[in-house]
Amino acid sequence: MFLVLGVEMEGAIQLLILVTLLLTITTFILFVITVAMRLKQNRDEKRITEYRETFLPLIFEYMEESIEVRTFEKLLGSSALKYRVFEETIVKLLKNVEGEDAEKLKSLLMIDSLYRYHLNQLKEGSDVVKIEACNYFRYTNIVRGDVVYILGKYVQSDNTYLAFSAASALMASDNFNDRMHAMDTFTKREGISKMALLELFYRFKHDNKSQTKEEAAFLEALISEKSLSTKKRALLIRCVSESNYYLMIKPLQSWLESRDDFWKEPEVLSALIDSQRIFLNSMAIDSIKTYQNYPDKEVRKSVHEAVLVLDQETTFEKAIA
Repeated sequence: MFLVLGVEMEGAIQLLILVTLLLTITTFILFVITVAMRLKQNRDEKRITEYRETFLPLIFEYMEESIEVRTFEKLLGSSALKYRVFEETIVKLLKNVEGEDAEKLKSLLMIDSLYRYHLNQLKEGSDVVKIEACNYFRYTNIVRGDVVYILGKYVQSDNTYLAFSAASALMASDNFNDRMHAMDTFTKREGISKMALLELFYRFKHDNKSQTKEEAAFLEALISEKSLSTKKRALLIRCVSESNYYLMIKPLQSWLESRDDFWKEPEVLSALIDSQRIFLNSMAIDSIKTYQNYPDKEVRKSVHEAVLVLDQETTFEKAIA
């Protein structure tokens, strides 16, 4: 009996030694990995500082036309870290400049090696990397044929962030069908935010200074689709109003005055009334006043705010007539 007990204790001691040894080895490996990661981080931080200090004065020289783009092409090589630091430096500078200077700075983001680097990310990366690539094309507004094909597929991605980034990047396309596909596909998704939609509406206008009848006709058809939910229709109306699509004033007023039931849903009706206030459309004031005693509280609130603004607008128009 004592012999058996001794054997069992010896086995337990050996097991304890083995476990202790494994834990010691694991701890040592983790320590080595941590030290290695820390050394790499320190090395990268040092490189980042060096790259930033190298790029910044050269960018200023470029702005003064003392050097050309090929200087940066040679300097960047094929280093992903250099690309990142270079882009971050330019983006920070862009926050403080505008006009021709901003356009000139942006041109540095279009260096061929940078383009090819992000194109490869777009083709082969994880969703996170693909989103990073989409954001590059979205920011630079570079949408060539090879990029359009890939972005068009990603707009339908199950990943909402990837789909949004791809749709936003596609809005830079000269081809109206590309922009229409991006807008139509993304707006049909569930659970998208107003901020995301507003960006797409702002970027949907190919020319920031004007709008086209073609764009307005598409948006009119999109918003009046009977398959849309009440919530989505109201959201699209608010986005088209807040992004100042003035060519939509008449369709919006027409929907407000329509007898079709889906325009009379409280959420949609409130959005339509708000749109007339946003566009200062005094022509709609009589139609708006018919809803002053509407049962829904939000609709009555929209009516009150619209009447206050549009009555003043009417008075002003009569004064200058």
